[in-house]
Amino acid sequence: MISNNTFLETLFMDNYSYIKSLVMRITQDAHQAEDIVHDTFLEALKAIDKVKDHPHPQGWLVVTARNIRLRYYRKAQYQAKLLDVLKTLNIDSNDMDGDSANLLKGLNLDDQKILTMFYLEQMSTREIAEALGIKESTARSRLSRARKHLEIMLRLKKIIRIFVTMCNNLSSGWH
Repeated sequence: MISNNTFLETLFMDNYSYIKSLVMRITQDAHQAEDIVHDTFLEALKAIDKVKDHPHPQGWLVVTARNIRLRYYRKAQYQAKLLDVLKTLNIDSNDMDGDSANLLKGLNLDDQKILTMFYLEQMSTREIAEALGIKESTARSRLSRARKHLEIMLRLKKIIRIFVTMCNNLSSGWH
């Protein structure tokens, strides 16, 4: 029987160009295509026994590459949703303190957890429901509620920032 290393090396040599060309046609972005192809072969390494036993390993790679591409797409969509929330509030994401994770610090732990799972870990509401042991509809409701809490917190931060600026401007005029 062929060793895992030999199988993986052969799989890579025989399919790398093909998988990359497929992904490149979809993404039209050489850097993203390269990342997706690398992630595809990393998944193959993780599931080497499954891939070896698969009746059509190249097909397994194609499906895996497609799924990874969808994951990249979802991640971009989730990040766009977060930016949309900020734009709705007329808050420039560059004005926020630190990275995305720091946006959540003023929220309760449940809200932080569900927003982190959705936006930062790119989990679907189905995956969140499974991880938390709740119904998917409950996960959607909690996510919606957490978004509203985030929106309120961001509005308050913006109001406070404006208030502090006004106070500083007033106090500088008193000297």
